[in-house]
Amino acid sequence: MRFQKKSFSEIQIIKNLLKIIILLLTLILIVYFSFGSAQKIFTREFWSDQQSVIVTVSFFLGFIFAILELKVLDKLDIFLDKSIYALKNAIKGNWGEKKTFEKLGQMLGDKYKIHTNFEIPDSGFDIDAVIVGPKGLMALEIKNLSGDFQFIGEDTYKIIKYSDGNISHLELNEYQNPIKEVLRHNSKLQNWLEKNGYTNIKINGAILMVGNSTVSRMEPSIYVISNLERIEQCKYFDDSFENEIFTEELCSKLNKLFDDNS
Repeated sequence: MRFQKKSFSEIQIIKNLLKIIILLLTLILIVYFSFGSAQKIFTREFWSDQQSVIVTVSFFLGFIFAILELKVLDKLDIFLDKSIYALKNAIKGNWGEKKTFEKLGQMLGDKYKIHTNFEIPDSGFDIDAVIVGPKGLMALEIKNLSGDFQFIGEDTYKIIKYSDGNISHLELNEYQNPIKEVLRHNSKLQNWLEKNGYTNIKINGAILMVGNSTVSRMEPSIYVISNLERIEQCKYFDDSFENEIFTEELCSKLNKLFDDNS
């Protein structure tokens, strides 16, 4: 029996939920033991035990100084905010992937197979969807981003609009830029296919934007699909576009290769 591998978004949901749960449990335990110690202070037996007095007073003083000097509460607040923000983004990303796979399943017939969350062996890279069929092979990255973006060549810019009316173009760095990410993934996938004897396979890389985003300029070096509703306009999904290399036999072999390495 083969267990289905969790996607990157699902892993992030679990990790951030655990962070929040562990933080809350830790705070509950601190309050519980602090309350228990406070109750003992009002008993006669407590004051007769000099060691208990020293330990308890030291505990409270240490706790107070930690709050004052290290600003523990501020740090906890920042940590919690970041964890909740990351959790919300992971949930959005997971929702975007599921909606995309549902849409692709409706669009593509039995001749196509979608390999979701495929991790290229020995690379650590996870591709949201690898599609194999008569029209070729597509590596699809699903991005649930918010804001206004511009795709120019291999560069991606996020448009920042300020309250005073000014606008700035923030260029995303190499690891934030979805185009560079797709190109890295495609290169790794291409090398892996060549190692397995497939030297004539062209990979169609694409980005699908599924978040609350807009694209004000589109001149990318790869396919960028601005939203899920426009996925059918992508050249790969156009009925007039077919790849004669991708015979039924080749597709079967490629699908077996992906399945064996999932």
